[in-house]
Amino acid sequence: MAQSSNLDIYAKAEHLFELDEPTLQLHDLFLETLQRYEPSSLLDIGCGRGLFMSRAQELGIECRGIDVSSIMVDDAQSAGFRVEQVPLEMVEGKFDAIVAIFDVLNFIEPTALGEFLDSVALRLNHDGIFIADINTKYGFEAVADGLICVEDEKMFVSMESIYEDETLTTIFKLFEHSGDGCYRRESAVVKQYYYTKRLLSGFDSLKLVGQSKISLYDKNDKLLLIFQKA
Repeated sequence: MAQSSNLDIYAKAEHLFELDEPTLQLHDLFLETLQRYEPSSLLDIGCGRGLFMSRAQELGIECRGIDVSSIMVDDAQSAGFRVEQVPLEMVEGKFDAIVAIFDVLNFIEPTALGEFLDSVALRLNHDGIFIADINTKYGFEAVADGLICVEDEKMFVSMESIYEDETLTTIFKLFEHSGDGCYRRESAVVKQYYYTKRLLSGFDSLKLVGQSKISLYDKNDKLLLIFQKA
């Protein structure tokens, strides 16, 4: 099994957060964008269990994926997807399209952002596209900030998110039945960072060629950005 990460707790409890509808809505927007450029190959950064890749493959696009969660990677590989738990800089080959769906860019630390975008550009073919969504400040302040508790017969999960100083800090606590009447407790802290369109379009390796507002949970809580190799 691949090495675990802080997002493995989220992976265990993902089914409790009722994300099917917003996920499909976001995937639809990405697929509509992809079809305008007609890519033959795609890299999905933060691919999860491979849901988006499965839909892209139906369009005839050859897909590969990477993710930081060992649970997600194991599940995706078991489903037959070409997925690895490796950092972007270790991915070999070039692609017509690279996608980073559902806040992936917001998880990149500010000190690593430029290197990450450079790595994206290096893996794009000529005229290739990079599509990513980011949270707006409103999305962080009015939508993400707060406490969510969910449970089923196997586990209880709390997710407390606090937005301050342009950083969203989320504390996950998971209590899972151990089978002997007791619970096994896990916890993790995950950070996301607010980035503006202006900041992301200011790097030399990629140029912003398209954008649109997204209302996923509330009005204009996200932006969809399209980049090409500079």
